[in-house]
Amino acid sequence: MENYVLFLLLTASSMTDIRNRYVDNQLLIFCGISGVFLRVMHGIQDPVDIAGGILIPFLILFPFYAVKFIGAGDVKLLMVIGIFIGLSGLKNCLIPVTAVSVCMAVVMLARGQKFRDMRIPMAVPISLGVLLSRV
Repeated sequence: MENYVLFLLLTASSMTDIRNRYVDNQLLIFCGISGVFLRVMHGIQDPVDIAGGILIPFLILFPFYAVKFIGAGDVKLLMVIGIFIGLSGLKNCLIPVTAVSVCMAVVMLARGQKFRDMRIPMAVPISLGVLLSRV
């Protein structure tokens, strides 16, 4: 059940980020509460892993948000994903997320976009990276 909610979160957040250029807070709140509920119902295996999955993305990505390199919704998205996959899962998806982000940036640059004007809908590489790490 957790994987279905996670897939719903990844799909819906990517679609809204492409369409509106932001990740919907109501979606994040719903999926975050659902994730906590599902983790409690199935017995929290390692609360430190889950807490780290929420806290570490905030600590790492907040400086990027502060300089407007990444949006607040993208930070919150990774924090909610951390509820589902924990810190260990986030570590596994870091390289695929980065690789997909770089590929998207290269394609955008090849299409003639200037780097300073580039706005990557980060929910897409985040979602693809998480899915690739879970396969």
